[in-house]
Amino acid sequence: MKRKILSLALLAMMAPAFANHCIDTIAERVHERFLFLEKCNLKDDDMTALQAFLKDHINITDLGLSENQIGDAGALVLAQNKRLDVIDLEKNDISDTGAIALSKNENITYLNLNSNSRVSDVAALEFAKAKIEGLHLNHTKITNVGVIALAKNAAIKYLGVGGNLTSPAYEALGASKILVGLTIEEGKLTHKDVSALAQIDTMTYLTIRNSNLTDEDAAALTKAKKLWSLRLPSNQIGVAGVQALANSNTIEYLVLSDNNLTDEDIKPLAKNPNIFGMRLDHNQIHDAGMASLASMPALEYLVVDHNFATNEGAYALVKSSKLKHLDISFNKIGKAGIKALKNRNFVYLNTEGNA
Repeated sequence: MKRKILSLALLAMMAPAFANHCIDTIAERVHERFLFLEKCNLKDDDMTALQAFLKDHINITDLGLSENQIGDAGALVLAQNKRLDVIDLEKNDISDTGAIALSKNENITYLNLNSNSRVSDVAALEFAKAKIEGLHLNHTKITNVGVIALAKNAAIKYLGVGGNLTSPAYEALGASKILVGLTIEEGKLTHKDVSALAQIDTMTYLTIRNSNLTDEDAAALTKAKKLWSLRLPSNQIGVAGVQALANSNTIEYLVLSDNNLTDEDIKPLAKNPNIFGMRLDHNQIHDAGMASLASMPALEYLVVDHNFATNEGAYALVKSSKLKHLDISFNKIGKAGIKALKNRNFVYLNTEGNA
C-alpha cells in the first residue's frame, strides 16, 4: 500500500524536466514501471502515440503527465487504457468531461487532477461513485457539494481537496471511517474544522498547507489516534504547537516548513523519541536549534535548507547519533563546517549554497 502512496510523489521527484520532442524519445523516459513525461508540452494529439507505446510496454503502470497541455480529448484517450494504475495529470487543461471519463476506468487506483481549474462538483459527484483509492483535486472548482459526496465513497482512502470549502465539508471528512491520507491546500479551516479532522480514526497521513493553522490547531491534531505522518507547511505554528507535537506518541514524520520557527520554538523536539524524519526548511533556525535537532534520539532524515546555521550548527549535526540523510543547503556554513559534514559520511548530504 505504501508503494502506491509514494508513486505520485516519485513521479514528480524523479522526473527530469523535458521541454520538447518527448514522444520521439519516449523510450528514454521509462524507469521500471514509471514513464515520465512531465513538462513536455504534450497536447491531445500526442495521446494516440502515447497509447500505442503503452500498448507495447505492458510493464508501465505509473504515468507522469503533469504540467502539459492535455485537455478532455486526451483524457478520453487515456481513459481507455486498462493497465495504468497511477496517472499524474496535475496542471493540465482537463474539465469535467475528461475527469468523468477517467472516473469510469476501474483500473486506475490513483489519479492526480490537481490544478485542473475547470474540474468541478459535476466530476466530483461521479468520482463519488468510482472505484478509486487515491484522488487529488486541489486547486479545482470543487466545493462542499463535491467533497461531502466524496467523503461517502467507501473506496477512497487518499484524498486531496482544498480552497473552496467550509465547515460542512470538513465535518463530512471528519466522519470518514476509511480515509488513510488527506491533503488540504489553502483551506480556510476553523479550529472546530481541525478538531473534526482529528476524529478520523483511520488517518495516518495528513497534510494541511498554507491554511493559517495555529498552536491550538496543532495540539488538536495530536488527538488523531493513528496519525503517523503530519505535514503542516506554511502555517502559523509556534512553540506551544511544537511542544504539543513533540509530546505525540504516534507522529514519526513531521513537516513544519515555512512556519517562521526559531531556535526556542523547536527546542521541545530535542527529547522526542519517535520522530525519524523531519522538514524544517525556510524557517529562522540558527546553531542552537541545530543542536536541539542533533539531540533527537531517533532522527534519521532532516531537511533544514534556507535557515541560518553556521559552522557551529554543522558541528552539532555531525555528532547526531542516527542522522543519515541531511539537506542543509543555503545556510551560513563555512568551509570548515562543510568539511566536517562531508567527513561524517552521510548516506545523503546537500550543502549547496553555503561556503
